[in-house]
Amino acid sequence: SEGKLMGIPYYTYTLIQIYRQDVFDHPTERANFKAKYGYELAPATTWEQIVDQGEFFTRKAGELLKGETLDHDIYGLSMMAGRFPHVQDEVGARIWSKGGHWASPVRDAAGNLIGFTVTEEDKEIMEWACDNYVKCMPYTPPGTLAGYWDFSAAQFEAGNTMVIPSIYTSLWNWSSGVEDKVPGAKAVAVPTPGVRPYCGAFHFSPSVDSKNPEASYWLLKYIGSYICQKEMGEEGWSIVRRDVLEDPKYKAPDWYRQF
Repeated sequence: SEGKLMGIPYYTYTLIQIYRQDVFDHPTERANFKAKYGYELAPATTWEQIVDQGEFFTRKAGELLKGETLDHDIYGLSMMAGRFPHVQDEVGARIWSKGGHWASPVRDAAGNLIGFTVTEEDKEIMEWACDNYVKCMPYTPPGTLAGYWDFSAAQFEAGNTMVIPSIYTSLWNWSSGVEDKVPGAKAVAVPTPGVRPYCGAFHFSPSVDSKNPEASYWLLKYIGSYICQKEMGEEGWSIVRRDVLEDPKYKAPDWYRQF
């Protein structure tokens, strides 16, 4: 009623990059990559390197990967390019990594936010980000233009892609399942190129015109409670309570593999 937005956090995540360490560490793959691109094969720190890795690891059935003949096509990259909200997170990670914004804040002399503007620098960075995104697309599996995070994670888990340039931390459990499905596979997560990805956070807020604000309050209190947050963790969701996050059980990587 006073123009203030207040709520209780219940879910949070950011974007990470996931890659096949077993492939990146293979001597033949490393030698071939350096011969072609002139630098060492390593987790990408720039989006231009993502394009190179996408091209390098896109191969047809009958070609070799780690010295073994492929029985199916593989692709360098998993991406969330469908007509869903997630594609803007991938593009946004590129924009922010260059110091750009979808719209830059405008503040008065006292530092108060008074509006937004799209600067010429923002326009240039957005154009670069979209161009880079399009350059990645030839190195993604069929169906990418109709998929989002579920498709991206599933393709990596199945061993069809070698790198997920950016995906939500909550998808690590699914994506790292490649270790169970592909013999010798090893998945590793590192920061996205530029280290300025989308940082998501959800919260619940009762509406100011709620017909039953007391019920809304108690529901939200339960959602933020220890018992509810722990149950969310047990089901594989992200959680926000520190006392649940710091439970020793949840710090064991093998515990998450059940999901």
